[in-house]
Amino acid sequence: MTITVRPLAIQAVGAFAGSGTSAARALGSLRLGLKFFEELATLDAAGDPLIGAPTPLDLASVEGVARLVTMAALALGECAAGRDAPPAAVLLCLPQPVEGSFVPAGVLALLSGEAPVPVDRASSRVFPGGRDAIFEALVEAERLLSTRVVQTVYLGGVDSFVDREPLDRALRAGLVKAGAVEGFVPGEGSAFIRLGVGPEPGTLGFITGVATASEPFPRGSHKPNAGDGLARAGRAALAMASTPISDVSAFLHDASGDRFGFREAAMADRKST
Repeated sequence: MTITVRPLAIQAVGAFAGSGTSAARALGSLRLGLKFFEELATLDAAGDPLIGAPTPLDLASVEGVARLVTMAALALGECAAGRDAPPAAVLLCLPQPVEGSFVPAGVLALLSGEAPVPVDRASSRVFPGGRDAIFEALVEAERLLSTRVVQTVYLGGVDSFVDREPLDRALRAGLVKAGAVEGFVPGEGSAFIRLGVGPEPGTLGFITGVATASEPFPRGSHKPNAGDGLARAGRAALAMASTPISDVSAFLHDASGDRFGFREAAMADRKST
């Protein structure tokens, strides 16, 4: 389905991830196909170290909610670097919490207190919906900016599968790549974009089309994902933006850590043309 949002200007980006400690480094690594994998302290069933892509944060010193908040604050700091502006809304996307893991509102409250920019707490929200949380957050960003509740919105997310508890859950569920078994390579990181209503010097681009779709064979269906839902969403978003795919400067990579290397993205790309 298409999601109606007015064009949103992307003014800046920030990132802190296993693939790079800044947006430029992370994106450069993805474009070059670099994967900064290393052995983790956690062992698989055979007693061999799991392979992952952690950030430079010391796991022994920073874990749990503190790890999420620290990564998010670092990405947010890059996104807001050198900006002197009124308090802005922070829209934070998080994984779906499991019992005893974290309280989403608590993560946002801690981030608001440690953020390197003034935060408008009344208009800030958390979206603990997992991978598709950004779509609901984009609708809220458009509402805040179009009604001029705030002048700036920082929209981003953070997650970690390197942290001990989520890694243990994923390992027990058989989702982590171990030996020759297909699975995802656990990583972690955070990324933010700074949004406004119009262009300003240094504007990076615009969000002009947003759409979602459901895959007929998602993870757990035991059938291959051919990217049909992704292709439908792509075609709908391009139509909403009145833009042919040939005019889009983008790249698709296989470093998502997903079970099958995100191969459905390449199939969806061909189906969207």
